[in-house]
Amino acid sequence: MTDPNSPLIPKRILIRSVNWLGDAIMTLPALTALKETFPTAKLLLLTPQKLAGLWEKQPLFDKIISFDKKDSLLKTVRSIKSLKADSALILPNSPRTAMETYLGKIPLRAGIHAKWRKLLLTHAFSSRTKISLMKKRSLQEISALSSCNCDSLPTESPFLPGSHHIYHYIYLVSKFIQIFTGTPLDQNTLDLTPKLSLSREEQQLAIQKFGISYPSLLPLMGVNAGAEYGPAKRWPIENFAQTMILLTQQQKAHWIIFGGPNDINLAEVLQKQLQIQCPEMKVYNVAGKTSLRELLLLSGLTQIFLTNDTGPMHAAAAVGATVAVPFLSTSPELTSPGAPLESKTFPNSHILLKPNHSFCSPCFLRKCPIDFRCARQITPEIMVSKITAFLKKSNSQSNIFA
Repeated sequence: MTDPNSPLIPKRILIRSVNWLGDAIMTLPALTALKETFPTAKLLLLTPQKLAGLWEKQPLFDKIISFDKKDSLLKTVRSIKSLKADSALILPNSPRTAMETYLGKIPLRAGIHAKWRKLLLTHAFSSRTKISLMKKRSLQEISALSSCNCDSLPTESPFLPGSHHIYHYIYLVSKFIQIFTGTPLDQNTLDLTPKLSLSREEQQLAIQKFGISYPSLLPLMGVNAGAEYGPAKRWPIENFAQTMILLTQQQKAHWIIFGGPNDINLAEVLQKQLQIQCPEMKVYNVAGKTSLRELLLLSGLTQIFLTNDTGPMHAAAAVGATVAVPFLSTSPELTSPGAPLESKTFPNSHILLKPNHSFCSPCFLRKCPIDFRCARQITPEIMVSKITAFLKKSNSQSNIFA
């Protein structure tokens, strides 16, 4: 806690948000720590319009201004000037975001020292070192790894501790706080689990809008089979269907199919497969029909949220669902939902599966250049066994009405 009357403490802090849903949710622990450090400061958020629904009715920010991706730089600058901020923390690394606050005449502008940014920032932080980055594998490297003997490869994780993206935002906020207090954050005391708050009244309205039978004696589960990044992130649609059928047979589950506008066709294919193979299954298909706020409200109803590594994965976890994820071309060490995997004080409680014998995973590519073996190694039966084991340990039937 800082002295709110100190002239060195910021009074109006502009936060320039990141541009993607998953990344935005991973900023939550850091921004919460910032608010707790400067409780009397006004936190002002500048966010892409597509993410505005994420921040609605969250107690973290005092004012939210959104912008469309088509907005001119000068229009964004005018919005920034209207906030009358005395300091700015710029979360993205782009020159454009630094230029926005520079032209907005904010006296203190802090962010990562990246190309074309140094002269635009008053405080340019060096990038973190001794961490693992998301490095795309070459075809030559993938070919070598896919053909090598498993006994010749190390069994320990290739990712250094502290590499999760959450730590990047903690680092930025810590350096920002240090400007004013001279002391960085004590990371050992921080809860690194992203959390979003929902209201029961809003969820009731969403339930009524989409005609969902809730609460129910049957467990409600969610599924999100798409992934914007590319097919190398997507577990095959047949695997999703088979997992849902097995869980329906075992747990009597009913399902909400989620997805954005680009996932409508995929969701319809999934729904048709389910109707043919398991006509008794109760399915609500809301793909392409929900706002971002409604995605949060409905995913917060689910007991299990089966998904690829996507923004909705992070969203569902942040509102209290247990997510079950097959990690294929990406790595939970870097982008797991919930707390980083190495967190001991606030352990990760989600169901995160990795292929055991696909040594080219994670490749971080959009498309698999070989045979997509990482997806084949995580079978529906394996996923169902992990989810079933989790359910046996948990007696909760919902996330809001308990």
